[in-house]
Amino acid sequence: MIKSAYFNRKQKKINLAILFFLSCFFSINSIKADVIIKAFPVPKFKKDTVSISTLGAIGDGQTMNTLFIQHAIDSMYKRGGGVV
Repeated sequence: MIKSAYFNRKQKKINLAILFFLSCFFSINSIKADVIIKAFPVPKFKKDTVSISTLGAIGDGQTMNTLFIQHAIDSMYKRGGGVV
């Protein structure tokens, strides 16, 4: 009985030490993360969109529209980005 009480006390101290270490570690890393996040500007995405159906694709589930999809991707790339 005495051994288990000693072990529980010792284990509690170890657990508290681990908890303290982890809390310090994560608080320091969260501060670093805030600094890193502020260092990079927020990217701006174009709002251009193109639908593959306007380029001639047929949405019947049987027609191969690979070339129309690739053409849409290529046209968005040439414009500087967008949504296909």
